[in-house]
Amino acid sequence: MQAAFGVYDCRFHLQDGFVKILKTKLTNWAVAVVVAASFWAVVVERLPAAVGDLTGANSRREVSLGQTDLVTEGKSDWKIILRPNATGPETLAAQELAKYIRAITQAELPIINAASPGPHEIMVDSAEGGRDGFDLTVTRDRITIHGHTPRGALYGAYQLLEDLGCRWYYIGQLGEVVPMAASLRLPHQTTTQSASFRERSVMVAYPFYYDRFEEWIDFLAKRRINNLVIYGQSLDWWKSTRARYLPLLQARNMILEFGGHILPNFVPRQLFELHPEYFRMNEKGERVKEHNFCPNSGALEVLKNGVREYFAQLPEITYFHVWADDLTDGGWCRCPKCRALSPADQNLIAMNAVAEVLAPVNPQASLALLTYHDTGKPPNGAPATNLFLFHAPRERCYRHAFNDPACRRNREEYGPDWQDLHALFSKTAPRTIHEFGYYTDGLLDREMQPPQLETIPADARYFRSLGVPVHQNLMVCFRDWRSPPFSLVLFAQSAWDADVNADAALENFCRQYYGAASAGTMTDYYRKVDEACARLFSGDPITGPYIDMTWPPLEPAMRKAKIADAQAAKKIHQALPAQLEQALKAAPAGRFAERLRREREVCELHQLSLELACCQFEGQFLGWQCVGGSGRADGLRAVELLTDGCTWADKIIAWAGRFPEEQKNYLPGWESYWSSYSKVFTDLQKRVREKLSNEK
Repeated sequence: MQAAFGVYDCRFHLQDGFVKILKTKLTNWAVAVVVAASFWAVVVERLPAAVGDLTGANSRREVSLGQTDLVTEGKSDWKIILRPNATGPETLAAQELAKYIRAITQAELPIINAASPGPHEIMVDSAEGGRDGFDLTVTRDRITIHGHTPRGALYGAYQLLEDLGCRWYYIGQLGEVVPMAASLRLPHQTTTQSASFRERSVMVAYPFYYDRFEEWIDFLAKRRINNLVIYGQSLDWWKSTRARYLPLLQARNMILEFGGHILPNFVPRQLFELHPEYFRMNEKGERVKEHNFCPNSGALEVLKNGVREYFAQLPEITYFHVWADDLTDGGWCRCPKCRALSPADQNLIAMNAVAEVLAPVNPQASLALLTYHDTGKPPNGAPATNLFLFHAPRERCYRHAFNDPACRRNREEYGPDWQDLHALFSKTAPRTIHEFGYYTDGLLDREMQPPQLETIPADARYFRSLGVPVHQNLMVCFRDWRSPPFSLVLFAQSAWDADVNADAALENFCRQYYGAASAGTMTDYYRKVDEACARLFSGDPITGPYIDMTWPPLEPAMRKAKIADAQAAKKIHQALPAQLEQALKAAPAGRFAERLRREREVCELHQLSLELACCQFEGQFLGWQCVGGSGRADGLRAVELLTDGCTWADKIIAWAGRFPEEQKNYLPGWESYWSSYSKVFTDLQKRVREKLSNEK
């Protein structure tokens, strides 16, 4: 922008709501005042975009007359004050303030430990206990950040930095927004925020995410996530990396969860030869060593001995996960003693035994009772008092909020069980009910990145209304994301503030991350992706939220409905790659362009996945119809579609191969996963061809 006042002119740059003076010829003081006032008017006009993303019902901000100059032309006499014996999060808050103010302006703000602060000082302190939150006050000579908890002080510091234009949308430098400004000025204000949920958690669920674990710890804390689930990593891994990661986690007072589908590991399979009775009986009446064990046998004592040593080596863990095998069904025992017990009942017997061991070893810790797949029903029996509900309805419909009365699937198939489970654990462990969402599950979403603009905030409001204390999200994918999954950004915002406006959050994200020039295009793009994914991943009336390649053919009317959904999703999405290409061509070189390029590449993957889905849904339907005797025309069309499906699977595999450095650790799993689609298609093709050949 350029402002001119007679012979005086001043060129300045407005980025993320702040002014950077680029060139000035001002010599008259009075004119300089007028120009400065004009500049500030522009900043004030942009202020709603610069005061952070979290402005719902649990946030209150009062702005008064007056302004505070924090930095002027790269210079500042302000200091950051810590009280003696400051907590870890308070100390980190001070360090982060100094780091990012220096990055914005080059000004150095010293950090001083002082009992009584004076003028031009940012005071950071906190109280103990309560729910995470903070009071942030800006006056002429003082800025106070008071955390309702030690973590709250850190979040208050991040809020102040957001008010100065910073944002964090993903790990690494490309994922953060840090404006450039010679001067920083803040309006006098008081901001109070408190979290909608006591704990806001993300499960880091793919092994190669831990290659950049320090960055994930840092990023998630900046998104006000205070609980981190270390999933699928071994005890030996944690013991070898504890000294590296634990100080980072403790500096943020991060709550730790640990474990995964590890229950069978504590009943060694080599015991089968000596004690086959320890192991489950299958539907044929045979004792088999695969999966879980018999909970009405000596296996329980073996289990308890194994977990005792395990728990003793993990004193820093607050929540443990010792889950049964990851199966939809069939992993529990059918012996005469167990036959009358449901999978949920058998799981409870095992978990109560493990909880009995945990109580004396770590009285402050709790153990998860996973309700998932065939253990999703309420069990008969009383959970131990140190068991917490880990509600994980993976097959629910994510097109609708969990309590949306319009969704038959959620209303009828998941709602009643959830209500019974919630009532049960509200009596035994009301402080530790965990609601686990699959909002950023790349496997569930066919490696796409649906924003879920309506579902995520609506779910947060519903679970908050029930007093659920812990709201969690799974983050898993067979690839590096390459571009921020907006569902992760929105989950973090909703978990902190369940009243967040998703449309405003998306618009702010697009403006800050992709730049003002591309904001409209990108906002429209994400909404279109959301619309396409809503069609593809509808969970009603089909069995499950999507058609998995391993499932049997559905009733014809349902299958036809899903074929139509997939084709509609592809049609909605097919113009988006070209739309992003145009935005990229118009973007200036730099970070905005790099971010657009990466999202365009993700968009290309979306399109490949949709092409595959269309071939899969219709090809499998017609193929099984032909095998069942529907006719030659169905068979010929099925062969064509399944051949195309194999081609699309190969293209998806090749997509990841375009980024060998970034995806190198992921490539074997990626290729194995998508090749399995080709195998399913090829096997069905073979049966169809045999059927057609026999009909000649």
